[in-house]
Amino acid sequence: ALSSPALFGEVDAFVCHSWHDDIDLKWDALQRWRTDFVAVHRREPKVWMDRFCISDTGSREDLLCLPLFVAGCNRFVVLSGPTFLRRLWCAFELYAFIQTGGTARDLD
Repeated sequence: ALSSPALFGEVDAFVCHSWHDDIDLKWDALQRWRTDFVAVHRREPKVWMDRFCISDTGSREDLLCLPLFVAGCNRFVVLSGPTFLRRLWCAFELYAFIQTGGTARDLD
């Protein structure tokens, strides 16, 4: 399975990215973050990624729950590229993280 259930607060990081940015650059950045995480925590991280955690149909329920998905993660990983700051959805995810208690110290 590409995903597995997790309790609130059990997910190490919410991964935020623009679908319009280069996939190889995003993958490389995510792998660098993962390597740093493993070095500190001595285990693989549990991450929330939209591609694997929201249904392909983008159901209304999934979208309405997005702030809860974001709040349930301990960190917020930004895979920023040229279009990231122009994507409303990326801004919304970041806004949801800050509004649900995330701080600048929780951003990677």
